[in-house]
Amino acid sequence: MTQNQRTLTPEEVINLDAYPIGDMDSVAFKALTTRLCQELETNQYVALPGFISPAARALAIAQIESVLSQANHNGGHRNCYLQRVGEPSLPEDHPRNILNHAGTWMLAADLLLADSSLKTLYY
Repeated sequence: MTQNQRTLTPEEVINLDAYPIGDMDSVAFKALTTRLCQELETNQYVALPGFISPAARALAIAQIESVLSQANHNGGHRNCYLQRVGEPSLPEDHPRNILNHAGTWMLAADLLLADSSLKTLYY
């Protein structure tokens, strides 16, 4: 971390204007959770665009890029259920039998600086 950088507070990492999660008794929090529960029910997932502030995101990207060469790669073929093998008793075109290439890069938490915005978000 350079001298110009400092640990961001949770309020600086999370876009609380869009995601008012700081006060669980507030009307805004209850409206947010109601909306997100409805999205989850309808879509089977919830997306949180802009949840992380632009400054926190930029800092996280810079910190990750500085240690990316130490990331562990995990790759292979998997189905949509993350299984590595299909189910022979099902038709060939069944989702459990359609394997696609999947790959991830993982960084150990100890590679991130103690004052990482990602660690602030996690904790």
